[in-house]
Amino acid sequence: MSIAIKELIDGKKAIKILGCSEGSFKNYIAKGYLRPHTKVSGKNFFCIDTVKRFSPPSKERRSIPSPKKSKGIDTHKMRDVIDKWKITSYDTSSCDIYIGMYTEKISQLEAKMKSINHEKLEFFKMRKYLVKYVCERRRLLSYLQSTDHLRYKRALKLMKQ
Repeated sequence: MSIAIKELIDGKKAIKILGCSEGSFKNYIAKGYLRPHTKVSGKNFFCIDTVKRFSPPSKERRSIPSPKKSKGIDTHKMRDVIDKWKITSYDTSSCDIYIGMYTEKISQLEAKMKSINHEKLEFFKMRKYLVKYVCERRRLLSYLQSTDHLRYKRALKLMKQ
């Protein structure tokens, strides 16, 4: 079953028949919605009947994403943590403050984990983050212990409160 050469058209004529842009046309080919009949010296040729019968797929409507749940500390709690742990009046990112933030995150995660079934996947994800935060806090505490022992003792006292 061969098709005569008269019935084949090149890509430019197919675009005119479809009334679409060149980008859309290339997208239809790439996704396999429209396939060339033959390819001669790098040019695609399409059967005119196939092009005339082709109807572009309907555009899928994207669902509106739900608002993301916050995973971190809210800004009011963050300010409280900074005020509690800061060393100087202008301090916003010292080692002490990071220890305070990790302590707050750990306490929030522990509270959430108590209400979740231990067999759920969400529990294991929370546990992973809990271990991560504990390790980070431990690393920062050991750094403080080796550099400034007074700040280390202060951090331990603040953690116990």
